[in-house]
Amino acid sequence: MHEEPRLAEQGLRRLTLRHSGEGNFIVWALDNRGRYLRLLVNEIGDYRGRVILPAGTRYATVTADGAWSMTRR
Repeated sequence: MHEEPRLAEQGLRRLTLRHSGEGNFIVWALDNRGRYLRLLVNEIGDYRGRVILPAGTRYATVTADGAWSMTRR
């Protein structure tokens, strides 16, 4: 599954991410043109954590085999 959540909000600095699955959980930060800025998460299996977003982040791509959630902080 591949999705691109939009993150364009002023003051967005951090994400709390969760994944319940057995395969890869991959999250990339993208700029306003869809260019990759930084790999935020690359884990196999269940994941729960927080990441700091690089300057210029407007979107994120998520690749996951199970349920996942993303919360802005």
